[in-house]
Order: sequence, then C-alpha cells, then structure tokens
Amino acid sequence: MKTNQNFGLLFVLVLICQIILCNYTHLGPFIMLTMLPAMIMCLPTTLRTSACMFIAFATGFCVDWLSEGLLGLNAAAAVLLALVRNSIIKIFLGEDLITRGDRFSIRKNGFTKIMVAMFTANVLYLG
Repeated sequence: MKTNQNFGLLFVLVLICQIILCNYTHLGPFIMLTMLPAMIMCLPTTLRTSACMFIAFATGFCVDWLSEGLLGLNAAAAVLLALVRNSIIKIFLGEDLITRGDRFSIRKNGFTKIMVAMFTANVLYLG
C-alpha cells in the first residue's frame, strides 16, 4: 500500500479524531490526551521547517478553534515542536534519515529509539 499518496487523508482523519477526543473525553483538569505531537513528528522529512511550522500552526489552531476554546494554546505548542522536529530526528534517529528523505518507522529504527523521540516531543509539546 502506498502511504505517500494517502498521507494527507490520513492526517486529516487523525485531526478529526483529535478534535473528537478533545470534545468528548474530559479526564480531569490536569490530564490531556493529544495526538498532535505524533502527527507533527510523522510529517514527511522532505518538508522544510517553515512548511512544517505552517502545517503545525494550522492543525493546532483548528484543534483550538473546534474543541478547546483557548485559541493559540495548541497552535503555539505545535509550532515549537515543528521548529525542533528535525533536531529531534537527527539526535535520536540519525542524520541520514533526513538526508535520504525517508520516513522513520519502528521496523527501521527500533521501538526504543522511536519511543524516546516521541517522549521528547511530548515533553516539549506539553511543557
């Protein structure tokens, strides 16, 4: 199955799931369920940082506008994560991944490397 052709559709579907998740699951004032860091980290590595920042802002603003009410909260955190996305990938997954333009996967990079990179992305996003 070609995932390159269906990436935009998959991204929009996960965005809709995130909006539904924000609207209908309220676990407490200090518990937040979010998929936005994973969505931003899974953007293609061939995209420039400015394009990733624009996509992250649009995605975060869409979630803010359609679900939570505080405009700019998710958008600001998503833009910061998009800014350091390439650095996180270079540090934890290797610089050759970006130079080749490949996508990172658990099969290629290993479960622990992916989980450490995603944990770092979540800490930056939620911090």
